[in-house]
Amino acid sequence: MKDAKALFQERKELFDNAIALKHNKRVPIVSNYWTWKILDAGCTLSEAIYDWDVMTRVVLEHQEKYCFDGLVDCGGRNNNKLTNAMGYERHVINDEMESITVQDNLPVTAEDYPLYRKNPQEFWWKCWLGRMNPDMTKEQFLEGVSEFFKFVEFGDRVKAELLEKYGALAAFPIPYTVPMELLFNQARGIKGLSLDMRRHPEELMDILDAIFETEVLPAVTAAAEGDYSNFITAMETIFLAHSIMNTKQFARFYWPHFLKMTKIMFDKGQKIYTFSEAYIDRFSDFLQDIPEGMMILHPEQDDIFELRKKIPHICIAGGMPASYLGYKSEEECVDYARKLVSEMGDGYIFSQDKMGTFRADARPENVKAVNDFVRSYEL
Repeated sequence: MKDAKALFQERKELFDNAIALKHNKRVPIVSNYWTWKILDAGCTLSEAIYDWDVMTRVVLEHQEKYCFDGLVDCGGRNNNKLTNAMGYERHVINDEMESITVQDNLPVTAEDYPLYRKNPQEFWWKCWLGRMNPDMTKEQFLEGVSEFFKFVEFGDRVKAELLEKYGALAAFPIPYTVPMELLFNQARGIKGLSLDMRRHPEELMDILDAIFETEVLPAVTAAAEGDYSNFITAMETIFLAHSIMNTKQFARFYWPHFLKMTKIMFDKGQKIYTFSEAYIDRFSDFLQDIPEGMMILHPEQDDIFELRKKIPHICIAGGMPASYLGYKSEEECVDYARKLVSEMGDGYIFSQDKMGTFRADARPENVKAVNDFVRSYEL
């Protein structure tokens, strides 16, 4: 068994080659398992999510058991300790059902949009945080700040342990999103944003531009100067809000900010990882604007073989169906893995098609079987 430093060097080269569309001796493997690894470790969701020491054990055991080259999630997705400390519940955990539900209590209205231009801080404090818990005390706020720093410390620590003990790379240090995703996920939701694109398009475009100028642009510009040699990529971003858009809406409200944000990173030679929930195939023409060899695209529901034909200039990750991993035999899973690694060609990273969330998303013996096979399959 190679030591952690040697494994890191080997894996880093595999990922760098895959992103650059260069030939590799084998296909690198990245874990797209999220809450599934908590259940696989024999914990309840609450036990891990409310205890960073338990979550650290979950993440490290996941790596030790399945020997991934890199991980998309390192245990930091649901920071319930922070939101609960501040007096509101963003995610409802049901340990009996092994599920996490997002509360439908998005606080911002379209009428609030003009306030952002006048005072961005007042917008977030008054229209978002203030409505999540109107009775928040100073003590609750300070406790939330304390939990935030504990969360950051956990993230840094678990990624460092993955690297130092196992030579495994985190996919990225921190996620960034375009303004449309921020409004979609945190402020307006599916219904609100769908209505805004039709009833308040000018006001919506104004706040999207304002958020980009005041928040996204400075953050990404600063991030582009960093050293991310211990990660697979320098930044993560997601496609999710696109799932409620037609082509004209995507071209107007989404793509210009995405292109500007990624160009800042690309101009500094920084690579990015993008997870696309739902389908991205219908927007593949836009992806022609992405420079060759600069991005990993991880699609969730698209036919990965058809997508490969449309974006041959972009590294693609994913493709291993949860429907196989969770329900079919080891032999059937290995056969499908063989099809992926032999047909996808250069610029491919083996991973699951969806975020591994539920117990039924994978059987442990199938995960081990496909990982063992891909690691041993020479191209």
